Amino acid sequence: MVDKTKTDIENVRTEYIQVCQHHGAVTDFRGKLLTLLPLASGTGIYLLIPKQGDPNQPNPTYLVAIGIFGLLVTLGLFLHELRGIAECGDLIKIGRSLEEEMGLPDGQFIREDDYYHRQKNRLKGFVNNFKGPVGAAWIIYPSVGLAWLFVAILGLTQFFASVAGTH
Repeated sequence: MVDKTKTDIENVRTEYIQVCQHHGAVTDFRGKLLTLLPLASGTGIYLLIPKQGDPNQPNPTYLVAIGIFGLLVTLGLFLHELRGIAECGDLIKIGRSLEEEMGLPDGQFIREDDYYHRQKNRLKGFVNNFKGPVGAAWIIYPSVGLAWLFVAILGLTQFFASVAGTH
């Protein structure tokens, strides 16, 4: 006969390891997106923006299409990020309950849950979230989206300027 207590403890440990791995993978992916999106977008935008007197400046129509495409991709990634934020919150709650069940009063998920989610002072909870990955996402994704929108507007202004100049 299998000792049920040992089996239960082993199941909790196994589940805890899986939660840790999944949380780590989601957090790692989100961190890479937060880093790479502005770098890749900034480089692309820099290369697209026409330089003064450059005879090889891009067609304004392409700037509009590329700007709208960049904006929509950024919006899609931001929506995916919001899902990742919610998923991490759920994993933190699960991890906390497993740490409590295992008797780990200072576990990573307990600390993280206390820091981000269980503040008695609502302002402190907001500040803690804002200065963490959630705040970074709310700054970076809209900023990159606005940069792509700038490219589209620049293309439109160049297009209308060229149309007005031909009549």
